[in-house]
Amino acid sequence: MQTISVHRADELGDAARNAVERLLGRRVADEEHITVMAYPAARPSESEPDRKAAVRELIEDLDSMAASAISRKKRWTS
Repeated sequence: MQTISVHRADELGDAARNAVERLLGRRVADEEHITVMAYPAARPSESEPDRKAAVRELIEDLDSMAASAISRKKRWTS
């Protein structure tokens, strides 16, 4: 089963694009890439502080993945 899906915004159907824009709180440009990831929670988050900590951890993981992708792209284009 797929856990990551990447599409250009202009490839999305109207319903999917509207859902993404509602989640982001902004319109997306046709050339933007939309990435959706689904994975099981490591542990249930019962309190708001736990949920906020989980969000911070996810953002840190995504930032690390982005930095790694940028580094690889620079090596490929050099």
